[in-house]
Amino acid sequence: LSSIRFATVKNNFEENEIELFDFSLSLILLDYDGELNFSYNKLKEIKENSFGNNLRKLVSLDLSFNKIANIQPNSFQYLNFLIFLNLSSNKLAFLNSTMFYGLNILEYLNLESNFIEAIKEGVFDYIIHLKMLNLSKNKIKRLEANSLTKLESLKELYLISNPY
Repeated sequence: LSSIRFATVKNNFEENEIELFDFSLSLILLDYDGELNFSYNKLKEIKENSFGNNLRKLVSLDLSFNKIANIQPNSFQYLNFLIFLNLSSNKLAFLNSTMFYGLNILEYLNLESNFIEAIKEGVFDYIIHLKMLNLSKNKIKRLEANSLTKLESLKELYLISNPY
């Protein structure tokens, strides 16, 4: 944590050298209930329960422009009020259904510019209130049947620049 340079905007950790989001960093943000920006860092993985119970009221989380290749199951399970999640410009290649567990009211999910090759059935089963899903600029070759059927609130779907 000693390498974190705090920005002038509260809870903006953009353009730091942060490589790991863990419980000790979560304690700094105790009971925060707004937006959190960790874009342009060096995060490689989001571990299970990284966003602890104290961030339960968070509504917007920006993890774009990192090096995230893995999101462990239940990583976001306590973020019950999250509406906006930006995971664009990372290194995600695989999505699994427990990755988004707990994001019960998520409305906007940006997965643009990753390395996702397929969208399997069940991946979005826990985020049924999603209104916007951006999967542009990935490597998607296959959308499995019924992979988007539970997204009854979906209004915008972006699949631009995929090899499908």
